[in-house]
Amino acid sequence: MVELTSMSKTPSYKELKDNIDNYEGELVSFEGEVYQNFEGSVANTYQIYVFVTPIEGPERYEWADQILLYHSLERGPELLEGIKVRVSGIVIGLHVQSLRATTARSRAYTSERATPIISVIKAELITNKN
Repeated sequence: MVELTSMSKTPSYKELKDNIDNYEGELVSFEGEVYQNFEGSVANTYQIYVFVTPIEGPERYEWADQILLYHSLERGPELLEGIKVRVSGIVIGLHVQSLRATTARSRAYTSERATPIISVIKAELITNKN
């Protein structure tokens, strides 16, 4: 993993999201905390949302800004919600999701969330040892 990380670009979340075209096909590395984990349609594959920007505060997740990982158990361990991870992978684009909500005054609105997608080459759990 050390060699892979040393060859990777390490953009901030904002830099990656705002300049996704410049990073598509590039090797990048991130560290963060797993937020959600969904099984893929193929056995032993997962779509995983990971918070990658640390923030200060008393919240359970002291992270912000999510990336979406396409992960296979062939590329590393199972990444369960709440664990800290280190990943290297290839940027493949943005996942754009429409979010619908209602205000306190019962007015509906829609917004979009764009999340960078990374196809994982290697993933590892972050422990106190590493």
